[in-house]
Amino acid sequence: MRVGDLCEEAFVDSLFEDDPTIRRVVHMAARAGVRPSIDNPFIYIQSNVTATTRLLEAARRIGRSGSDSEGPAGDDEQRQRCLSFVYASSSSVYGESESELFSEEDAVDFPVSPSAATKKTCELNAFTYHHLYQLPVTGLRFFTVYGPRGRPDMAPFKYFDRVARGATIQQFGDGTGWLWAESRSRERDRGGARGASG
Repeated sequence: MRVGDLCEEAFVDSLFEDDPTIRRVVHMAARAGVRPSIDNPFIYIQSNVTATTRLLEAARRIGRSGSDSEGPAGDDEQRQRCLSFVYASSSSVYGESESELFSEEDAVDFPVSPSAATKKTCELNAFTYHHLYQLPVTGLRFFTVYGPRGRPDMAPFKYFDRVARGATIQQFGDGTGWLWAESRSRERDRGGARGASG
């Protein structure tokens, strides 16, 4: 396991240089949390947009060298390319949508927080890399994830704390839309295995 800052070009490059067999990228690292992003939007831009773009750039160079790494993909490129790039997006991109059911076809052009705006930006960057370099990308829009190693600021932990203290629970929406952490792992793995594009 390697620990480092995905915003640092040298660190990201070293990950791929140290293991030239990498063909799939699963990027789940991000800064999450809508409310904190309002107080400090810059850390979200750095953690989400810069880190994701660094990884997209490294992934598009997999199996390429010299002049091949500079421009859009061509027909005569080497065969050892990135087979899939899976990244975490967020349900926050849906903004204040009043839909009962969400779809990847829904317009998500009006983010209501810096966190959502950075995730939308990551989706646009991923699409751009797919368009320019035929990089197979899959974005997973996670809803409230809970389970082992979960964030204490998320609703499930707040609910359990309030129940334990006998306090009233504040419910948002209809109370549905939670995702167990192991289910997220299965979705992540399914997205990476299929190597879908677009």
